[in-house]
Amino acid sequence: MDLCCLGDHRRAPCYALRMSGVTVLLDCSLNTSSLAYFPPRAVVQTPVLKTPDSKELCSAASQTGDVSRASCRSYVCPPTLDFFDPSSIDAVLLSNSFYLLALPYLLQNCKFRGRVLATQPTLQLGRLMMEELAQYMAGMDTDASYADDPYFCNLPLEAQEAIRTNKWQSVYTMEDIAEAVQRVELVSYGQSVDLFGLLEVTPYSSGASLGSCNWLLQTPFDKFVYLSTSSQLTTHPQAIQQAPLHHADVLLISGMSLAPTLNPDSMVSALCEGVASTLRSEGNVLFPVFPTGVVYDLLECLLTYMEGQGLHNVPIFFISPVADASLAFANIFGEWLCTTKQNKLYQPEPPFAHAELIKMGRLKFFPNIQSSTFNSAFRSPCVVFAGHPSLRLGDAVHFLNLWGSNRRNTVILTEPEYANPATLAPFQPLALKTLIHPIDTNLNFNQANRLLQELKPAHIVAAETLLQPPPSQPQRTDLCLDRDIAKSTGLSDGEVVNLPLQSAYQRAMLSLEIANRLDFTECRPSVFAASLSACLMTENNQHQIVSFGNEKQWQGLSASVDSSHAPAAAAADEHTDMEVTAESQVTVTAAPGKRVWANSISVEPLREALAQRGFAQQMFKPTSAGYQLTLVSENAL
Repeated sequence: MDLCCLGDHRRAPCYALRMSGVTVLLDCSLNTSSLAYFPPRAVVQTPVLKTPDSKELCSAASQTGDVSRASCRSYVCPPTLDFFDPSSIDAVLLSNSFYLLALPYLLQNCKFRGRVLATQPTLQLGRLMMEELAQYMAGMDTDASYADDPYFCNLPLEAQEAIRTNKWQSVYTMEDIAEAVQRVELVSYGQSVDLFGLLEVTPYSSGASLGSCNWLLQTPFDKFVYLSTSSQLTTHPQAIQQAPLHHADVLLISGMSLAPTLNPDSMVSALCEGVASTLRSEGNVLFPVFPTGVVYDLLECLLTYMEGQGLHNVPIFFISPVADASLAFANIFGEWLCTTKQNKLYQPEPPFAHAELIKMGRLKFFPNIQSSTFNSAFRSPCVVFAGHPSLRLGDAVHFLNLWGSNRRNTVILTEPEYANPATLAPFQPLALKTLIHPIDTNLNFNQANRLLQELKPAHIVAAETLLQPPPSQPQRTDLCLDRDIAKSTGLSDGEVVNLPLQSAYQRAMLSLEIANRLDFTECRPSVFAASLSACLMTENNQHQIVSFGNEKQWQGLSASVDSSHAPAAAAADEHTDMEVTAESQVTVTAAPGKRVWANSISVEPLREALAQRGFAQQMFKPTSAGYQLTLVSENAL
């Protein structure tokens, strides 16, 4: 088994896995951290704001001197597939709506012919996020490339390599998104999908967001778990399903909390107090957010808090090109919600409070600030949820320009990836209050360690940075995964690791005709054995043990069992399964007139042949029907 990290394991995970002869891409995330290196661009024309100083781009960069401000359009960084042949990818498994944003880049490659699997909420909400990003980019007033921009041309080579400018690409179009969505196959929790008869993949709820899942990849004898973005907190999605993930041979953990030391409940309480304080002073509040995800819980908590504080007359605006669809999908995907919200559907009530508040006019949504009805509906003070959380594009840039000079206003950063002072750097100096309250419901290190102890995997694979304390706090062993839980392997970006997962057995289907003829003898209590002479056939990676037929049918028949291609066949009857040893390659040839029966083999040649293959400890016990052979070292009869 080979595993390679193709993306940023913390912000934009993407892994290539080769297991049982099948190559699978685990997630296809888009790294948008490159947006920080471009100036903010508002929908309404405003003066071009400052670009971060070149010295801030890379700590290793040398003196750069005075450079011009970037004036090109923004770029993003998809996974690195340059050294990876897209035609070799058999399937793409998507775990949540945030980790499929680079899918159009992969599907634009004409060599890719694999399958793409995702749950319905993952696909639909991911589509909305891609459409929002594409529309924000389409609204920019320039098509200039960063390669021609003096700002980036004057950067030192070290800085260019650090921010990976050679991997940047322009954002896809709406047409690209539509084509990509059509290629995705929908699956449900617990639904197994067979890949070429070699591998079986099944999604299970991860509890992180609507439709988010962890993937179980297994053969009859090997079990691999991809523990993606997961949460054990009680929020709107369906709870995490842990039982199917127990006792994996290899477990890959990814998508952990970006704010592991901060309690999400404390962050929500603090920001609610900040909102109430601002509104009482006749100020406005801006939330730069994604159009889906934790924003559903945030809206519900904030609306409830404002009701309790007597601020029920303050309007809340949700501004995004996909705001309408996002709020609608949240109420449509009832079967993917937690039990409490599912029960509301049978009363019947909307699962989220925002549905009722939209009817009352308390919560209003608009595609953009240029909407014909926005000006007439807008009034202050108010609370605005708008994109993009990077504050480099979208309507949030306009509101920050509009309110930034008034100290009564407040901007609250909640998205963990952008909840830092650098997000606001191009807008400085700002008079408005800044509250940084990252809300990350994903597993922190304490929760992850407890979960791993319960799951009991034989081998854990994680990013090297997750297996050791932060360099700035080497004494904080609570800020890393516990290596004592199981054998662990660290993985770096771009590194390929080989994992010791190769079963000595493969499964074959035993025909009912042969099964009915078997004469079992009880060798010891509850252990039965029978001799067998038959033909092993392999077709479409399925192994079958059948009776010898007529001479024409079986003449020259040859079947091979390669240990690197484990079958995924399921027997029709539990008594028709048998394990076939495949140390390297086993070839069975059945020619007419030459049949080898188990009871006709001489003991001494068999004893010598076994000893030559390392089975030195043997015990032959004579019986009325022949011999019972015990391989002591293998504990096999």
